[in-house]
Amino acid sequence: MHKTLAKKIHFLKNLLREVAWIIYTLNLKIPCFIPTCVIPAQGRIHKIVVLLQIVLLDPRFRRDDTRGKQNKVSSVLMSIAINIVLSANNATYAASESHLANNLKPLTLNQAIEIALNQHPDILSSKFRIEAGQEEVTQVQSKYFPQISGDAAGVYAKNNIVRAAAIGGITSPHIVKRVSYGVVVNQMITDFGRTSNLASAAKSGVDAKIAKSLSVREGVIFNVTQAYYNQLRAQEILKVVSETLRVRSSLFEKIQLLYQEKLKAEFDVSIAKQSVDEANLLILTAQNDLDDAQAELSQALGYGDLKCYSLTEKIDTKPYTSELDPLLKIAKQFNPELVTLKAEVLEKKFQYESAQAENYPTVNVIGYAGMNPVRQKLLMDSSYATAGVAIDVPIFTGGLITAEEKQKLFEMKALEKEFIAKENQIMRDVRQAWNNVQSSYQNIGVLKELFLNNMKALELAQASYEFGLISIVDLIQEQLRKTQAEISFSTARYDYLVNCALLNLFLGNEKH
Repeated sequence: MHKTLAKKIHFLKNLLREVAWIIYTLNLKIPCFIPTCVIPAQGRIHKIVVLLQIVLLDPRFRRDDTRGKQNKVSSVLMSIAINIVLSANNATYAASESHLANNLKPLTLNQAIEIALNQHPDILSSKFRIEAGQEEVTQVQSKYFPQISGDAAGVYAKNNIVRAAAIGGITSPHIVKRVSYGVVVNQMITDFGRTSNLASAAKSGVDAKIAKSLSVREGVIFNVTQAYYNQLRAQEILKVVSETLRVRSSLFEKIQLLYQEKLKAEFDVSIAKQSVDEANLLILTAQNDLDDAQAELSQALGYGDLKCYSLTEKIDTKPYTSELDPLLKIAKQFNPELVTLKAEVLEKKFQYESAQAENYPTVNVIGYAGMNPVRQKLLMDSSYATAGVAIDVPIFTGGLITAEEKQKLFEMKALEKEFIAKENQIMRDVRQAWNNVQSSYQNIGVLKELFLNNMKALELAQASYEFGLISIVDLIQEQLRKTQAEISFSTARYDYLVNCALLNLFLGNEKH
């Protein structure tokens, strides 16, 4: 025990001696041979660190022991200096990367959803369809009101009266020379429910279009949410692999310097270089994924061109506490696709009842009134006015009315079966989405522990490698495990958020 303490004291003495010697050397203005290009504008601290590195590597300032080997204390200080220099360079890189990110326009998730709801083509298309459906209701209901039209005719007949023998039809063949104008008024009295059922069917069609627009709206919100989280995930993964590249590059540079001092083998340099190349491949893949995510978000927002944003949403992975059975009831009542099918079934029901009403008479009141400024006075008065009741009774139509009635009935039954199938599908989707939410939340905790354990293992591996207890291959493997664990942890958090958004999509407007 006393020997160990004595060794530690001796080590500290040598370390202090080396530090004092370096400070003394720096005060002798020895760095006059250093090119100014190798000293970045980092301030006095970085300049001192560069001088420290050069002092330790330059043979004129190296202190060897009596056997001609490099002092171990100098090796330790050299390693410290290398780490400080590489850390300063990495800080400069991080600052420049942050400056680039700040140039992009910030965008929160709520802002992204608002942009999509205001301009996405699918949203605008559904609004126009609703307006078209409302106009269809107006068209059907117009039959309740009088239909008024104006007529005018100027007729020339040789000898004032002409008898046309082949004019078609069974109307009067007499043609009288005249100029006449007037109005025709046609008011429906009743059609025994045909028009009222058509109006109800049109209203149900509007309800179906409104429900479908809500389905489109929820789909747009989900697509924006998913694309937003995918870009956040891609950004985070790019940061992870960038950090991996930074660490491996620092290790490679450090090993190169140590190799020049005969402290590391060429094998270490080769493996370190290989690890840097692998990290560069990870960077390329992560950057490509980020580019894809940015294109996906632009499309989800309703843009045709690529729009790049700085996403600023703070993610929250709090647990989803709702039970499954209440969610199933909510989905049955509020799922937009089910609401749409319900309205479409009701629309077909009213159309079927309207087709049944075609078997009944249609009663209309018709009136005519007008003037005859040019006429045969013996045959026509200067004005005319008449009115009457017209009853249209379908007696035989060759099976047309019956076929239309059966068509609407079969369409209604088909939609009822589609509704049952869709309801079963939604129940399955809600169960699967709920299970995915629960499992993905549990994955977050497991992968977080795995990531923390890999961080500790990497720290131990780095220390072990510094003291020569493990090879560089083992160190690179620990770096790889740590990177994979960090990527998996980040992916799990965003998977959970996307699964929650998907479950909300199935639930409709009433989200829990």
